Amino acid sequence: MKKFLLIGFLAAVFLFVGTPRTFAYTWTDHSGSSGSRIWAHVASSSDGAHLVAVENYTSSGGGYIYTSSDGGATWTNHGGSSGAQYWLRVASSSNGSHLVAVERDTSSGEGYIYTSSDGGATWTTHGGSSGSRSWFGVASDSSGLKLAASAGSSDYIYTSSDGGATWTTHGGSSG
Repeated sequence: MKKFLLIGFLAAVFLFVGTPRTFAYTWTDHSGSSGSRIWAHVASSSDGAHLVAVENYTSSGGGYIYTSSDGGATWTNHGGSSGAQYWLRVASSSNGSHLVAVERDTSSGEGYIYTSSDGGATWTTHGGSSGSRSWFGVASDSSGLKLAASAGSSDYIYTSSDGGATWTTHGGSSG
């Protein structure tokens, strides 16, 4: 019986692991349109057409938020509406219209959450209940209305069910 199981296992390994597979993954170089920058994070709509990327910093200070509506062929800098910040993370709704990003100041270690409901054309800063925190991450559901953000130094998770207008604090770990 053990011999039969061993032969069956080896056959399964050969069939499922040992046989060569061909994957049709291709990458397109967009360095001409996006440039060489210190990119911190990128997010995509579910179809890959709408992209949002955050630049952490530039030689003159903070970086910017960039969006693309053509799969990365061209990019728009949203420095005017979001400002130069030390961006860390960004997330997108499934259609790319609702975006959320977090930044952190290098001096204080704290920053804010920013949201956009128009694909990145304009941005809203959220202080209020989420306040200035040491943000580390952010996530969005497919609608872009349910958001979550993590703050490192306070050990809390913040959630919003209204696109970032209000935030609820969820307690930290106990040990």
